[in-house]
Amino acid sequence: MIQYKMRWLEEPALPLLGVLAVCSLFFLLWVRRLIRRKRQEARWAELGRAGEEELAEEIRRFGGFQLILANLYLPGRRAGTTTEIDLLVLRKNGIFVIENKNYSGWIFGDKNSPHWMQIRPRGERRSFYNPIWQNEGHVNALLRFLGWEDTKFEKKVYSIVVFSPRCTLKKMKVRGAGAKVIQPKKLRRSFF
Repeated sequence: MIQYKMRWLEEPALPLLGVLAVCSLFFLLWVRRLIRRKRQEARWAELGRAGEEELAEEIRRFGGFQLILANLYLPGRRAGTTTEIDLLVLRKNGIFVIENKNYSGWIFGDKNSPHWMQIRPRGERRSFYNPIWQNEGHVNALLRFLGWEDTKFEKKVYSIVVFSPRCTLKKMKVRGAGAKVIQPKKLRRSFF
């Protein structure tokens, strides 16, 4: 009789153990994917900071009076939010709000598209928010913060999106966008 009861307990336990094993496997795969994503985001953040430092150093070489502020946080449009300006350069001829994109591969974009595309050498694709629109939000936050909306000073604030020399800008349709989309080699011309 004891043997019968044990067999009765074992038989339903097998499918339950199988379900638990499958669920555990899916959970472990999900955690692994989450860890990989966090590591990738940290790597991208590190690349972004390195690119901002390189770009700031390049701008310092231009000489003349200038003040460079990096990673400047300003209040966002909605209460409790902030926006981050990668580089803010104050020069005698204006204020330059710079969005730095330290990307590699091919970059495809259009001033009217909400998302642009990065295609890396191995075919990896990554979509990212339109940097012209992103930097426009930074410029607007700066103008609100300074109280310069709808003033003559608004015309002296320039928006520049700088992509790494490690990428190739392909099929860029950005004329008349209100922002320059360039690479570091053309940056000097943007300031003078």
